[in-house]
Amino acid sequence: MQAADFKAARLKLGLDQADAARLLGYGAKTRISEIETGSRAPGPAVVLLLKAYLAGYRPAGWPERCDTPPAFVPVAIEPKPVDPATARKVADAMRRGLRRAGDIARETRLGLLTVQDAMRYLSELPPPPPPESHRGRRKGR
Repeated sequence: MQAADFKAARLKLGLDQADAARLLGYGAKTRISEIETGSRAPGPAVVLLLKAYLAGYRPAGWPERCDTPPAFVPVAIEPKPVDPATARKVADAMRRGLRRAGDIARETRLGLLTVQDAMRYLSELPPPPPPESHRGRRKGR
């Protein structure tokens, strides 16, 4: 789920960051802010819980000011198109041995979601052709 989609869902539910943090199991509203700015990605369980809230599920402790159930709104999770320069930065970091998106984001100074989109894009590319073999060829012949 992209940062903008996460924030749009929270606003559609009428939740402030503190309520969203409490209802999604985070200890502080700063986690919500980090997700909405793209510096942290929500876990799969949090995304599912947010979708359940959008579908009308209300747990005990739901804020009374937000008790009107929303109409079901499917949340589309579409990866953003990846800029070739960004893909190159991520691929170079991966060639240097970095594998975790968070490590690559720190080294390249890109946002975590941007790195995840680039890694997804790179994983969908066909493998490069093997290098040509130079066996049997001698210089000068």
